[in-house]
Amino acid sequence: MRTVILFLFVLPTLAQAQEPQSVPAPFRLNVLSNPPGAEVYVDSLFAGKTPIRGFTAAGDGPHTVKTAYPEIRQWNAIIQSQQIHAREGEELTLEFEFGSVFSLHTVPAGASVYYQDKLIGTTPLYHRSAESLRSALRIRKEGYEDLSVDPSASGRFLTLKIADGAQPPVTDRGIESSAERAGTRLATYLSAGAMVVSGVTAAYFKQKADHRFGLYASTRSERHLKATRRYDAYSGVALVLTEISFAVLTYFLLSE
Repeated sequence: MRTVILFLFVLPTLAQAQEPQSVPAPFRLNVLSNPPGAEVYVDSLFAGKTPIRGFTAAGDGPHTVKTAYPEIRQWNAIIQSQQIHAREGEELTLEFEFGSVFSLHTVPAGASVYYQDKLIGTTPLYHRSAESLRSALRIRKEGYEDLSVDPSASGRFLTLKIADGAQPPVTDRGIESSAERAGTRLATYLSAGAMVVSGVTAAYFKQKADHRFGLYASTRSERHLKATRRYDAYSGVALVLTEISFAVLTYFLLSE
């Protein structure tokens, strides 16, 4: 009798333990942003970059969707979050608007940047606004040709081309002279290096020629005599290159 009573108490517990636990059906999540390329985190889990379509997650309970543009690790990142309550098997689409975030650099600097004939700043420019820029930017600077760029060219260095028949402003000529001076310094270093290398080469072949001539003097072998003449020729060519390099180096040093 006691066994029957104990079995009646234990049987419901066993039946409950054997029942499979229900797993919430996933929901599908689509995340879009303007501009695209924003990082997406669902409950702190990285889901990818926008546009994201068909991301699945458990549908039970609220979820937090966080987006960061351009990247969450950058100092200028724009972070937006939204809490959702998705039902099992539901498909949700979220859209985030980040406006415009970009930077532009020009060589030379000081160029005016226009959007739809409206001045938004001068280079170097960091621009951030709630308005999404969907058309090209116009870059203008006196003495240079206008340049049209897409806002997606963020972070690029753009070199402005001098307009035909125009002279760059006096403030910009220092930039060009600096580039010319850098080229002169490079040529000076190269000519100095060539002089050293050719001088060492000339001395090396001269030593080889002297050694072979010593062997020829003791053996009277034509083989050593030919080698002596060959090494002398090599040494002479290297010596000529040394003199040319020295002349070029002197020219660049005096021109500075």
